[in-house]
Amino acid sequence: MPLFKEKFDWQQFKISLAFGLPLVIGGLASWGLNIMDRLFLRHFSTYTELGIYSITMSVAIVVTIFSGIFNTIWSPMVYKWMSEDKFDYEQIDIVLEYMLAAIYFFIVLTSLFSWIIPYFLPSAYSEIEYLIAVCLLGPLLYTLSEVTGIGIAIVRRTKFSMLCAIVAMLTSAILNYFLVRKLGAAVSTATAFFVFLP
Repeated sequence: MPLFKEKFDWQQFKISLAFGLPLVIGGLASWGLNIMDRLFLRHFSTYTELGIYSITMSVAIVVTIFSGIFNTIWSPMVYKWMSEDKFDYEQIDIVLEYMLAAIYFFIVLTSLFSWIIPYFLPSAYSEIEYLIAVCLLGPLLYTLSEVTGIGIAIVRRTKFSMLCAIVAMLTSAILNYFLVRKLGAAVSTATAFFVFLP
């Protein structure tokens, strides 16, 4: 078979491993960052508070869907610019400015109109109006990190992306441990996602 006659390229394998392995570890750390709040809430809080927080995060998932769409389009678009020799770091700055403005206005509008949410939910979940704006910060800051972090992928320094994810996960764990009973998991998670920004 021709497959077994091909010589294995160890040099290319090492290059691919150096690029891909940090992404795998960073992905696991990002997963840890996303679930850390619920782990600490389950341990240090009541199931009622965990339920309210989980419902709030479910409402915030709507933003995550739009973030996912942007993240799916953003990287291929940058690589297309590079292949066509149209890439300029100023393009990233322009997109970053628009993204910051969009996030700012979205959080402000959500804060202004969050009082409407309890009308659509049972009275037991009325506290969601106070949590929703902070819970939205996590997915929105993650989208912002996709804009700023594309430079790491371009220069093939994925270990920095891995380090950002690990530091953010550890920050989330430490903040949740100390703050989950006072300020809540939402503040800890939002702060950890801010740390995640490369």
